[in-house]
Amino acid sequence: MPLISRLKATGRKVVGLGTEGTIANTLIQNCDEYIYYGSDGLRLQAKTLLDKTPVINALRKILGSRDCSLPALAEQLTRQLPDFSPAAYGNHDLEDFLRSIAPFVKLVPTGDGLRVQWVASRKAVGRQPSAQALEDYLRATRWFILDSATRDRLGDVPVVFLQVGLSDAVKRVGLGVGRPLLLGNVRSRIKALLDERTPVYESVATHVVDTDGRSADEVAATIRELIET
Repeated sequence: MPLISRLKATGRKVVGLGTEGTIANTLIQNCDEYIYYGSDGLRLQAKTLLDKTPVINALRKILGSRDCSLPALAEQLTRQLPDFSPAAYGNHDLEDFLRSIAPFVKLVPTGDGLRVQWVASRKAVGRQPSAQALEDYLRATRWFILDSATRDRLGDVPVVFLQVGLSDAVKRVGLGVGRPLLLGNVRSRIKALLDERTPVYESVATHVVDTDGRSADEVAATIRELIET
């Protein structure tokens, strides 16, 4: 578990692999993804991680005017959110949770231990964030586009859907090594994902950009033109 916390603190994604029934649930919950393997092959363990927004808002209220020691913050956070548990968000402890929302808070080492400072503006957790704040917010709160609540939140910001066809998608991922969602027949899995997700992406997109046969520079230029007009 300490290794997982250290890896996450450096921004790395942790994927666990093991046989069912032999791994502690706490370890599975601390991994970003966990894959079981057995006689029936590999399968991805679905994880339900809670939205961190309520906790981020509580931290803003606590830390908005002054910094706080880690123990004192834990006590105040428990008062505001009695059911708060870092494990429910895939984190080992409060320090690990705070490092996972680094765009919003800063951990400062002192002679008396860690102190926590609020560093984000109110816009970072508001309904109309800037482009950078939105990027940080998505990373910290684990927004997932297939979740209807996530799609509702995207109604106030421009969204660009980078569309790709089946042939180009297959060329880009190759054998799909390191992509748990593509385990098995890569082409059929990609087709299934495109069929499932394309309508969802289109439903929230302000703009749709076809990327087939185009370079990254060409796509970027198109996006810039759409956003600036």
